[in-house]
This record gives sequence, C-alpha cells and structure tokens, in this order.
Amino acid sequence: MPPIPAPAPAAEPERSLASAESRRQKKVRDRFSMPREDYALIDTLKERAGSLELKARKSELLRAGLHALTQLNNDEFRALLDALPPVKKKRD
Repeated sequence: MPPIPAPAPAAEPERSLASAESRRQKKVRDRFSMPREDYALIDTLKERAGSLELKARKSELLRAGLHALTQLNNDEFRALLDALPPVKKKRD
C-alpha cells in the first residue's frame, strides 16, 4: 500500500501589509517630565480632536507633534526650543 501523502497546508488568510508592519514595530516605554501647563495642552488637543470627530490618545498626539517638528526648518525649530522654559531635573 503506497504511503498516504500529507495534506497540503491550508492557505493562510491574506493580511494587509500595513497591519503586519504595525504589529512588528517595537514599542518603547519612557518617562519624562513637563510643566503642568504643557501637560494640560494634551487635554486641549484631545478636545480639539473630539470637535473634529476624531479620537486621539496622548501617545498619538505626542507622536503627531514629533512628526510636525520634523517638518520645521532649522530656524523655526530653534525658535520653538528657545521659547520653551527649562524643566528642572529630578534629583537622584
């Protein structure tokens, strides 16, 4: 009696490339400090997104801000950084 051939593997459902790529991205956790007034801007931006019928999480707003900063030329970038008051470092 000839050996029974193994069944062909079932075809996996096609997944979108975008979802596969986003799943592969490593996430980084970090901690930082900011003035209370700057932190309050996050809520202001969340409300603004809500008025546009968008939901925005804190991390999404921070990521969007980083992407927006990359679009500035060096003079605009320097002006924004120079305008920020320094945050005192936590003593260890």
